[in-house]
Formats: sequence, C-alpha cells, structure tokens
Amino acid sequence: MKRYTMFVVPALALLMATSVGAQNIPEPNGQYSIARHGSFAVCLNPAANYAEESCSASGVFVYPITDIAVGSITYASGSGCGTDTEVTSALPPNAMPPSVGPETIVVKVTNYNSTTGIGSASYTGYSGGSCNGADFDSSGATVIATATLQFVVTRDGRQVDIIFTQLTNPIHSLGSASLFDTDLRQTRYRDKP
Repeated sequence: MKRYTMFVVPALALLMATSVGAQNIPEPNGQYSIARHGSFAVCLNPAANYAEESCSASGVFVYPITDIAVGSITYASGSGCGTDTEVTSALPPNAMPPSVGPETIVVKVTNYNSTTGIGSASYTGYSGGSCNGADFDSSGATVIATATLQFVVTRDGRQVDIIFTQLTNPIHSLGSASLFDTDLRQTRYRDKP
C-alpha cells in the first residue's frame, strides 16, 4: 500500500497544480504587436467605374483582395485600441499598385473563458481617431469596417491568435473573408519571452 501512495500522492499533486494553472489564463493586457494576413472579397459596380457596391446588388463584380497589416495595440480591462498600417492588393497579384493606409482599431472583448483562453470580441476599424493607451478618442474618426473575432490566448497571456468570423463595412461591399491575426506581447529585450 505504501508503494502506491508514493506514486499516487505526487501524481495527484501534479494534476492539481496543472488544473489550477489552467484555470487562469489571463486576458490580454498591455502592449502587443499586430501581424495580420489573409484575403477577402470586395464587390464592385462595373457600371459605376468599378466603385464599391453592396454585395447584395445585382450585377456586381466580386474582386479578390489580399490583406496584410502590422502595428500595435494596447489592451486593458477587456478593451483594446491600436493602429496599424494595412496593405491591400489584387489577388492574384497584377499590375495595379497596392493600397497602403493607416487604420485605428478598437477591440472589445464580449466573452472570455479563462479556463480555455478562448474568447470572442467586436472589432471596429476607423479612418482617423486616436488611442490613449487602450482608450479610443473618436475625434475625427469614420468607421471603415466592423468585425466579429474569435480568439485564443496562449503562452501565459503573451500571444493572442485571432480569426475574423464576420467582416463588413458601412456600404456592405465586403464579401467572404479569411483573415488571421497574431498579437504578441511586446517586451524589453531582457524581459522573459
């Protein structure tokens, strides 16, 4: 009986320590780098010089776009505010030059499970506006896109992997989207990775 106790007690202690640690995966907090990549479709009206048009309109031309962006975001208390530089170009690549522009982004966590590290959030992209830490100043801001996000927090809160599950804009000219984002906690060189 003593032999089994020698093995069972340490195994039980290890199991309890593992389950306690797994129950508290922290929400994102602090400054993170942003790296986004993927693609989406934009609907264009050939009769109006290929201006963006609602995808529900008849006769629209669906144009595939690739999207990449880098920037930074600060998270605090379930909210995030940041800026990125976004590059969109034709997919597959062609002779048309890419579109490059800044974007201010605001993220609000709508659901988070600290046991699994899985959550959902709303996302709003703006032209204009500014961030003061995780707080958004909407002065001069215009909404350019909204989205619903699904995310998972890993590496003890130092990494957030995000997928866009829904993406739209004010004129509903965005079709299907496949966008993936990785946010990495920014640390000083001597900080623990």
